[in-house]
Amino acid sequence: NHMPFHPQGVIDAVVSPSQTHASYLSALGSTAPAWFVVPNGVRNERYAEQRPWETRGPIVSYWSSPDRGLHHLLMIWPEIRARVPGAQLHIFYHLDRFIKNAHARLIEGLAAGMGEVAWRAHALGNLRASCTAENGIFVHGAISRTELAQWQMKTRVLAFPFDPVGFTEGFCTASGEAHAAGARVVARPDDALEEVYGDSVRWVRADVPDDDFRARFTDAVATALTTPDWPEREMAEKVARELEWSNAAAAMERVIQNTQNRRG
Repeated sequence: NHMPFHPQGVIDAVVSPSQTHASYLSALGSTAPAWFVVPNGVRNERYAEQRPWETRGPIVSYWSSPDRGLHHLLMIWPEIRARVPGAQLHIFYHLDRFIKNAHARLIEGLAAGMGEVAWRAHALGNLRASCTAENGIFVHGAISRTELAQWQMKTRVLAFPFDPVGFTEGFCTASGEAHAAGARVVARPDDALEEVYGDSVRWVRADVPDDDFRARFTDAVATALTTPDWPEREMAEKVARELEWSNAAAAMERVIQNTQNRRG
């Protein structure tokens, strides 16, 4: 929870998944005797039996909250598919449930100061009709973690035209899972993404929804789908190993021990 204030003497430490996230909370006025950064973990064992990237089909996937940029991806998908005929876009989220109450979200969102999120749901509702097999788009809805891992290991590229409303990504597990699954990541750097993933991601540094962004993101995804050479691959594998949950657990144990020592 992004609780802006902590009563004195109640909380001994705050743990954030990135320094960017810690700085965000601190700027809100959050106070605590100590701050620690412990990245979230990824279950690498889920991806032990993945197929080589070269043998995968031209599959692009999106497995994050729809309001974080899916509407941009759907709008430029025809351009990506024109560059890579036969490419498929697979969306893993209960998109129809998200869109179902778009109108109510629009009204409530405006009242609550969250109008942009509601407008994005409304935009996705307008784009939903384009999500057909004929257009190479497949919406999977809510599926199990096991089934998702199987699809992640079939994916060549995780396309994440990240466009946050406020601060939404303190870590971005979606990118970590892509690395563990052997999928390439093309994304916009914002929030904590670049701090956490550095040179393991192909960054598209352009403002959405400018034409420059459309052209550069399209080119980056098309290249990621078709080019055997991928300089980010070695770093992606390294990041996946570092994000193993056992490392996160060990780091949390050190935080707990530190806190106990300070309390005496």
